[in-house]
Amino acid sequence: MTRLVLLLLLVAAPAHATAPSARTPHRATLHASASVSADASTDSRARMAERAFADGVALEQRGDTRTAMGAYRAAVRSDSTYPEANYRLGRLLASQDKLRDAAIAYRTELRFHPAHAAARRELGLTLARLGQNKAAIATLEQLTRAQPTDDQAWQALGFAYSVAGRHADAEAALRRAISYAPDRASEHRDLAVVLAGAGRENDAREEYRAALALDDADPATWTNLGNLEARSEHWSAALDAYRAAEKRDSTYALALQGQMLVFDHLDDLKAAAETGRRWLHLRPDDHRARLEAVSRYHQLGQDGVALALAREGVALNPRSGDAHVVLSSVLDTQKQPREALHELRLAARLFRDPLNRGRTIHMMQATMAALPESVRALARQDSVAEMEQARMRRR
Repeated sequence: MTRLVLLLLLVAAPAHATAPSARTPHRATLHASASVSADASTDSRARMAERAFADGVALEQRGDTRTAMGAYRAAVRSDSTYPEANYRLGRLLASQDKLRDAAIAYRTELRFHPAHAAARRELGLTLARLGQNKAAIATLEQLTRAQPTDDQAWQALGFAYSVAGRHADAEAALRRAISYAPDRASEHRDLAVVLAGAGRENDAREEYRAALALDDADPATWTNLGNLEARSEHWSAALDAYRAAEKRDSTYALALQGQMLVFDHLDDLKAAAETGRRWLHLRPDDHRARLEAVSRYHQLGQDGVALALAREGVALNPRSGDAHVVLSSVLDTQKQPREALHELRLAARLFRDPLNRGRTIHMMQATMAALPESVRALARQDSVAEMEQARMRRR
Protein backbone atom coordinates (compact mmCIF):
# COMPACT_ATOMS: atom_id res chain seq x y z
CA MET A 1 0.00 0.00 0.00
CA THR A 2 1.35 3.39 -0.95
CA ARG A 3 2.46 5.58 2.05
CA LEU A 4 3.53 9.13 2.55
CA VAL A 5 6.15 9.13 4.56
CA LEU A 6 7.26 26.15 10.66
CA LEU A 7 8.58 55.28 20.86
CA LEU A 8 6.52 56.73 21.08
CA LEU A 9 9.07 59.46 20.24
CA LEU A 10 8.87 61.99 23.06
CA VAL A 11 9.86 65.40 21.78
CA ALA A 12 11.41 67.12 24.80
CA ALA A 13 12.72 70.63 24.99
CA PRO A 14 16.34 70.91 23.84
CA ALA A 15 18.88 70.86 26.61
CA HIS A 16 20.16 74.26 25.54
CA ALA A 17 16.73 75.95 25.52
CA THR A 18 16.90 79.53 26.74
CA ALA A 19 15.35 80.57 30.02
CA PRO A 20 11.96 82.18 29.74
CA SER A 21 12.00 85.92 29.32
CA ALA A 22 9.53 88.72 29.66
CA ARG A 23 9.40 89.04 25.90
CA THR A 24 8.38 85.37 25.45
CA PRO A 25 5.81 84.82 28.17
CA HIS A 26 4.18 81.84 26.49
CA ARG A 27 7.32 79.79 25.78
CA ALA A 28 7.64 78.32 29.29
CA THR A 29 3.95 77.54 29.37
CA LEU A 30 4.18 75.63 26.09
CA HIS A 31 7.14 73.50 27.22
CA ALA A 32 5.49 72.69 30.53
CA SER A 33 2.33 71.65 28.72
CA ALA A 34 4.30 69.37 26.38
CA SER A 35 6.04 67.76 29.32
CA VAL A 36 2.78 67.18 31.15
CA SER A 37 1.22 65.77 27.99
CA ALA A 38 4.18 63.42 27.44
CA ASP A 39 4.05 62.23 31.03
CA ALA A 40 0.32 61.64 30.75
CA SER A 41 0.81 59.70 27.52
CA THR A 42 3.50 57.55 29.11
CA ASP A 43 1.29 56.85 32.11
CA SER A 44 -1.59 55.97 29.81
CA ARG A 45 0.52 53.51 27.80
CA ALA A 46 1.84 51.97 31.02
CA ARG A 47 -1.71 51.43 32.23
CA MET A 48 -2.68 49.94 28.88
CA ALA A 49 0.26 47.54 29.06
CA GLU A 50 -0.64 46.57 32.61
CA ARG A 51 -4.26 45.85 31.67
CA ALA A 52 -3.31 43.89 28.57
CA PHE A 53 -0.78 41.81 30.50
CA ALA A 54 -3.34 41.00 33.21
CA ASP A 55 -5.81 39.97 30.49
CA GLY A 56 -3.18 37.71 28.95
CA VAL A 57 -2.47 35.95 32.24
CA ALA A 58 -6.19 35.39 32.86
CA LEU A 59 -6.77 34.09 29.32
CA GLU A 60 -3.75 31.80 29.55
CA GLN A 61 -5.04 30.37 32.82
CA ARG A 62 -8.36 29.63 31.09
CA GLY A 63 -6.57 27.84 28.27
CA ASP A 64 -7.36 30.45 25.60
CA THR A 65 -3.84 30.50 24.20
CA ARG A 66 -4.57 32.34 20.97
CA THR A 67 -6.34 35.30 22.62
CA ALA A 68 -3.72 35.37 25.39
CA MET A 69 -1.01 35.80 22.75
CA GLY A 70 -2.91 38.77 21.35
CA ALA A 71 -3.13 40.31 24.82
CA TYR A 72 0.60 39.90 25.44
CA ARG A 73 1.34 41.44 22.05
CA ALA A 74 -0.87 44.39 22.97
CA ALA A 75 1.06 44.76 26.22
CA VAL A 76 4.45 44.95 24.51
CA ARG A 77 3.09 47.31 21.84
CA SER A 78 2.10 49.67 24.65
CA ASP A 79 5.34 49.14 26.59
CA SER A 80 8.03 46.96 25.06
CA THR A 81 9.84 46.84 28.42
CA TYR A 82 6.89 45.53 30.43
CA PRO A 83 8.26 42.77 32.70
CA GLU A 84 7.30 39.18 31.81
CA ALA A 85 5.18 40.08 28.77
CA ASN A 86 7.73 39.05 26.12
CA TYR A 87 8.66 35.98 28.15
CA ARG A 88 5.07 34.77 28.39
CA LEU A 89 4.51 35.50 24.72
CA GLY A 90 7.59 33.44 23.89
CA ARG A 91 6.34 30.48 25.90
CA LEU A 92 3.03 30.45 24.06
CA LEU A 93 4.75 30.77 20.68
CA ALA A 94 7.06 27.88 21.56
CA SER A 95 4.07 25.76 22.57
CA GLN A 96 2.79 26.18 19.00
CA ASP A 97 6.19 25.31 17.51
CA LYS A 98 6.72 28.90 16.34
CA LEU A 99 10.26 28.61 17.59
CA ARG A 100 11.94 31.47 15.73
CA ASP A 101 9.28 33.91 16.91
CA ALA A 102 9.62 32.52 20.43
CA ALA A 103 13.39 33.08 20.37
CA ILE A 104 12.84 36.71 19.34
CA ALA A 105 10.41 37.20 22.24
CA TYR A 106 12.84 35.69 24.76
CA ARG A 107 15.70 37.84 23.46
CA THR A 108 13.51 40.94 23.77
CA GLU A 109 12.72 40.06 27.39
CA LEU A 110 16.41 39.60 28.12
CA ARG A 111 17.35 42.89 26.43
CA PHE A 112 15.25 44.78 28.96
CA HIS A 113 15.56 42.30 31.85
CA PRO A 114 18.92 40.51 31.50
CA ALA A 115 18.60 38.80 34.90
CA HIS A 116 15.43 36.93 33.85
CA ALA A 117 16.67 33.37 34.41
CA ALA A 118 13.57 31.64 33.00
CA ALA A 119 13.73 33.64 29.76
CA ARG A 120 17.42 32.72 29.33
CA ARG A 121 16.66 29.08 30.06
CA GLU A 122 13.78 28.96 27.58
CA LEU A 123 15.86 30.76 24.97
CA GLY A 124 18.55 28.10 25.28
CA LEU A 125 16.02 25.28 25.00
CA THR A 126 14.40 26.92 21.97
CA LEU A 127 17.75 27.36 20.24
CA ALA A 128 18.47 23.68 20.85
CA ARG A 129 15.13 22.72 19.30
CA LEU A 130 16.03 24.91 16.31
CA GLY A 131 19.28 22.98 15.91
CA GLN A 132 21.41 25.98 16.88
CA ASN A 133 23.41 23.85 19.29
CA LYS A 134 26.44 26.09 19.77
CA ALA A 135 24.29 29.13 20.66
CA ALA A 136 22.03 27.01 22.87
CA ILE A 137 24.91 25.60 24.87
CA ALA A 138 26.59 29.01 25.23
CA THR A 139 23.32 30.52 26.48
CA LEU A 140 22.75 27.79 29.05
CA GLU A 141 26.36 27.56 30.19
CA GLN A 142 26.17 31.31 30.88
CA LEU A 143 23.05 30.68 32.96
CA THR A 144 24.63 27.89 35.01
CA ARG A 145 27.64 30.11 35.73
CA ALA A 146 25.30 32.86 36.93
CA GLN A 147 23.13 30.43 38.93
CA PRO A 148 25.27 27.40 39.72
CA THR A 149 22.70 25.75 42.01
CA ASP A 150 19.71 26.18 39.69
CA ASP A 151 18.66 22.62 38.92
CA GLN A 152 16.41 23.65 36.02
CA ALA A 153 19.31 25.48 34.36
CA TRP A 154 21.43 22.33 34.57
CA GLN A 155 18.53 20.23 33.30
CA ALA A 156 18.14 22.50 30.28
CA LEU A 157 21.90 22.37 29.64
CA GLY A 158 21.73 18.60 29.78
CA PHE A 159 19.06 18.66 27.08
CA ALA A 160 21.17 20.96 24.89
CA TYR A 161 24.24 18.74 25.30
CA SER A 162 22.15 15.69 24.42
CA VAL A 163 20.77 17.28 21.25
CA ALA A 164 24.34 18.18 20.26
CA GLY A 165 25.44 14.55 20.74
CA ARG A 166 27.57 15.31 23.81
CA HIS A 167 26.11 12.46 25.85
CA ALA A 168 28.75 12.35 28.60
CA ASP A 169 28.33 16.08 29.21
CA ALA A 170 24.55 15.65 29.15
CA GLU A 171 24.72 12.92 31.78
CA ALA A 172 27.02 15.04 33.98
CA ALA A 173 24.71 18.08 33.71
CA LEU A 174 21.61 16.06 34.54
CA ARG A 175 23.26 14.33 37.50
CA ARG A 176 24.21 17.79 38.77
CA ALA A 177 20.59 18.91 38.36
CA ILE A 178 19.44 15.88 40.36
CA SER A 179 21.96 16.65 43.10
CA TYR A 180 20.32 20.06 43.62
CA ALA A 181 16.73 18.77 43.35
CA PRO A 182 16.64 15.00 43.93
CA ASP A 183 12.85 15.01 44.17
CA ARG A 184 12.23 16.45 40.69
CA ALA A 185 10.93 13.58 38.58
CA SER A 186 11.51 15.18 35.18
CA GLU A 187 15.26 15.30 35.73
CA HIS A 188 15.42 11.56 36.39
CA ARG A 189 13.31 11.04 33.27
CA ASP A 190 15.64 13.15 31.12
CA LEU A 191 18.67 11.31 32.49
CA ALA A 192 16.98 8.03 31.61
CA VAL A 193 16.54 9.22 28.01
CA VAL A 194 20.25 10.03 27.77
CA LEU A 195 21.27 6.69 29.27
CA ALA A 196 18.93 4.79 26.96
CA GLY A 197 20.41 6.60 23.99
CA ALA A 198 23.86 5.48 25.11
CA GLY A 199 22.69 1.85 25.22
CA ARG A 200 22.73 1.64 29.01
CA GLU A 201 19.28 0.12 29.26
CA ASN A 202 19.44 -1.09 32.86
CA ASP A 203 20.65 2.29 34.11
CA ALA A 204 17.93 3.99 32.06
CA ARG A 205 15.27 1.67 33.46
CA GLU A 206 16.43 2.50 36.99
CA GLU A 207 16.08 6.25 36.33
CA TYR A 208 12.62 5.80 34.82
CA ARG A 209 11.57 3.89 37.93
CA ALA A 210 13.03 6.67 40.10
CA ALA A 211 11.02 9.23 38.15
CA LEU A 212 7.80 7.22 38.47
CA ALA A 213 8.36 6.75 42.19
CA LEU A 214 8.32 10.54 42.48
CA ASP A 215 5.49 11.15 39.99
CA ASP A 216 3.67 8.23 38.45
CA ALA A 217 1.05 10.49 36.82
CA ASP A 218 3.32 11.68 33.99
CA PRO A 219 2.32 9.91 30.74
CA ALA A 220 5.56 10.92 29.03
CA THR A 221 7.65 8.95 31.53
CA TRP A 222 5.48 5.85 31.13
CA THR A 223 5.65 6.18 27.34
CA ASN A 224 9.43 6.55 27.37
CA LEU A 225 9.68 3.47 29.56
CA GLY A 226 7.46 1.66 27.05
CA ASN A 227 9.78 2.72 24.24
CA LEU A 228 12.75 1.35 26.17
CA GLU A 229 11.03 -1.98 26.75
CA ALA A 230 9.93 -2.16 23.10
CA ARG A 231 13.51 -1.62 21.89
CA SER A 232 14.50 -4.50 24.17
CA GLU A 233 11.62 -6.55 22.66
CA HIS A 234 10.03 -6.91 26.08
CA TRP A 235 6.59 -6.64 24.49
CA SER A 236 4.48 -7.38 27.54
CA ALA A 237 6.35 -4.83 29.69
CA ALA A 238 6.17 -2.29 26.86
CA LEU A 239 2.40 -2.75 26.49
CA ASP A 240 1.91 -2.38 30.24
CA ALA A 241 3.86 0.90 30.20
CA TYR A 242 1.96 2.29 27.21
CA ARG A 243 -1.37 1.36 28.78
CA ALA A 244 -0.30 3.04 32.02
CA ALA A 245 0.45 6.19 30.02
CA GLU A 246 -2.98 6.12 28.40
CA LYS A 247 -4.61 5.52 31.78
CA ARG A 248 -2.91 8.66 33.13
CA ASP A 249 -3.95 10.70 30.08
CA SER A 250 -6.46 9.23 27.64
CA THR A 251 -5.61 11.96 25.09
CA TYR A 252 -1.89 11.12 25.00
CA ALA A 253 -1.46 10.03 21.39
CA LEU A 254 2.10 8.74 21.78
CA ALA A 255 0.83 6.07 24.16
CA LEU A 256 -1.54 4.84 21.46
CA GLN A 257 1.17 4.83 18.84
CA GLY A 258 3.29 2.71 21.15
CA GLN A 259 0.48 0.23 21.68
CA MET A 260 0.04 -0.09 17.90
CA LEU A 261 3.74 -0.89 17.60
CA VAL A 262 3.43 -3.67 20.16
CA PHE A 263 0.28 -5.12 18.60
CA ASP A 264 1.98 -5.15 15.19
CA HIS A 265 4.89 -7.16 16.59
CA LEU A 266 2.44 -9.51 18.29
CA ASP A 267 0.54 -9.90 14.98
CA ASP A 268 -2.66 -8.72 16.66
CA LEU A 269 -4.06 -6.73 13.74
CA LYS A 270 -7.50 -6.31 15.26
CA ALA A 271 -6.12 -4.69 18.41
CA ALA A 272 -3.78 -2.54 16.29
CA ALA A 273 -6.68 -1.36 14.12
CA GLU A 274 -8.89 -0.56 17.09
CA THR A 275 -6.03 1.35 18.74
CA GLY A 276 -5.42 3.22 15.51
CA ARG A 277 -9.04 4.26 15.44
CA ARG A 278 -8.79 5.59 19.00
CA TRP A 279 -5.69 7.53 17.97
CA LEU A 280 -7.61 8.92 15.00
CA HIS A 281 -10.51 9.93 17.23
CA LEU A 282 -8.06 12.03 19.26
CA ARG A 283 -6.33 13.52 16.21
CA PRO A 284 -8.82 13.60 13.30
CA ASP A 285 -6.55 15.98 11.34
CA ASP A 286 -3.50 13.73 11.79
CA HIS A 287 -3.13 12.15 8.36
CA ARG A 288 -0.45 9.77 9.55
CA ALA A 289 -2.88 8.44 12.14
CA ARG A 290 -5.52 8.04 9.43
CA LEU A 291 -3.12 6.23 7.13
CA GLU A 292 -2.05 3.87 9.92
CA ALA A 293 -5.68 3.12 10.80
CA VAL A 294 -6.83 2.44 7.24
CA SER A 295 -3.74 0.30 6.66
CA ARG A 296 -4.63 -1.98 9.57
CA TYR A 297 -8.26 -2.31 8.49
CA HIS A 298 -7.13 -3.15 4.97
CA GLN A 299 -4.86 -5.87 6.32
CA LEU A 300 -7.84 -7.22 8.27
CA GLY A 301 -9.83 -7.38 5.04
CA GLN A 302 -12.24 -4.69 6.26
CA ASP A 303 -11.90 -2.55 3.16
CA GLY A 304 -15.26 -0.87 3.69
CA VAL A 305 -14.10 0.53 7.03
CA ALA A 306 -10.76 1.56 5.52
CA LEU A 307 -12.48 3.41 2.66
CA ALA A 308 -14.95 5.13 5.00
CA LEU A 309 -12.11 6.37 7.22
CA ALA A 310 -10.19 7.66 4.20
CA ARG A 311 -13.25 9.48 2.77
CA GLU A 312 -13.89 10.96 6.23
CA GLY A 313 -10.42 12.56 6.11
CA VAL A 314 -11.21 14.28 2.81
CA ALA A 315 -14.61 15.42 4.08
CA LEU A 316 -13.01 16.94 7.18
CA ASN A 317 -10.31 18.76 5.20
CA PRO A 318 -10.94 18.81 1.44
CA ARG A 319 -8.06 21.26 0.87
CA SER A 320 -5.49 18.87 2.36
CA GLY A 321 -3.27 17.14 -0.14
CA ASP A 322 -2.39 14.52 2.47
CA ALA A 323 -6.05 13.58 2.91
CA HIS A 324 -6.41 12.96 -0.83
CA VAL A 325 -3.22 10.88 -0.89
CA VAL A 326 -4.56 8.67 1.90
CA LEU A 327 -7.81 8.17 0.00
CA SER A 328 -5.88 7.45 -3.18
CA SER A 329 -3.89 4.75 -1.40
CA VAL A 330 -7.07 3.03 -0.23
CA LEU A 331 -8.68 3.25 -3.67
CA ASP A 332 -5.56 1.82 -5.27
CA THR A 333 -5.58 -1.20 -2.98
CA GLN A 334 -9.26 -1.73 -3.82
CA LYS A 335 -8.57 -1.91 -7.55
CA GLN A 336 -9.98 1.51 -8.41
CA PRO A 337 -6.97 3.00 -10.24
CA ARG A 338 -8.79 5.77 -12.13
CA GLU A 339 -10.37 7.04 -8.91
CA ALA A 340 -6.99 6.74 -7.16
CA LEU A 341 -5.33 8.80 -9.90
CA HIS A 342 -8.07 11.41 -9.62
CA GLU A 343 -7.25 11.86 -5.90
CA LEU A 344 -3.53 12.09 -6.66
CA ARG A 345 -4.13 14.80 -9.26
CA LEU A 346 -6.14 16.74 -6.69
CA ALA A 347 -3.36 16.29 -4.14
CA ALA A 348 -0.69 17.49 -6.57
CA ARG A 349 -2.66 20.69 -7.18
CA LEU A 350 -3.19 21.26 -3.44
CA PHE A 351 0.39 20.72 -2.29
CA ARG A 352 2.37 23.96 -2.21
CA ASP A 353 5.78 22.57 -1.35
CA PRO A 354 7.81 21.09 -4.21
CA LEU A 355 8.81 17.98 -2.23
CA ASN A 356 5.30 16.69 -1.59
CA ARG A 357 4.13 17.72 -5.04
CA GLY A 358 7.03 15.85 -6.60
CA ARG A 359 6.34 12.73 -4.55
CA THR A 360 2.71 12.82 -5.56
CA ILE A 361 3.58 13.13 -9.24
CA HIS A 362 5.95 10.18 -8.85
CA MET A 363 3.11 8.16 -7.32
CA MET A 364 0.88 9.05 -10.28
CA GLN A 365 3.56 7.94 -12.71
CA ALA A 366 4.07 4.66 -10.87
CA THR A 367 0.34 3.99 -10.77
CA MET A 368 -0.02 4.73 -14.49
CA ALA A 369 2.91 2.52 -15.38
CA ALA A 370 1.31 -0.46 -13.63
CA LEU A 371 -1.96 -0.19 -15.60
CA PRO A 372 -2.89 -1.99 -18.80
CA GLU A 373 -2.73 0.26 -21.84
CA SER A 374 -6.51 0.36 -22.20
CA VAL A 375 -6.91 1.66 -18.63
CA ARG A 376 -4.04 4.12 -19.10
CA ALA A 377 -5.86 5.58 -22.08
CA LEU A 378 -8.99 6.09 -19.99
CA ALA A 379 -6.93 7.66 -17.21
CA ARG A 380 -5.39 10.11 -19.69
CA GLN A 381 -8.89 11.04 -20.86
CA ASP A 382 -9.88 11.61 -17.21
CA SER A 383 -6.92 13.95 -16.77
CA VAL A 384 -7.77 15.96 -19.90
CA ALA A 385 -11.41 16.23 -18.85
CA GLU A 386 -10.43 17.47 -15.38
CA MET A 387 -8.12 20.09 -16.89
CA GLU A 388 -10.92 21.31 -19.14
CA GLN A 389 -13.34 21.50 -16.21
CA ALA A 390 -10.79 23.50 -14.22
CA ARG A 391 -10.31 25.87 -17.16
CA MET A 392 -14.06 26.40 -17.46
CA ARG A 393 -14.34 27.17 -13.72
CA ARG A 394 -11.65 29.86 -14.03
CA ARG A 395 -13.66 31.72 -16.67
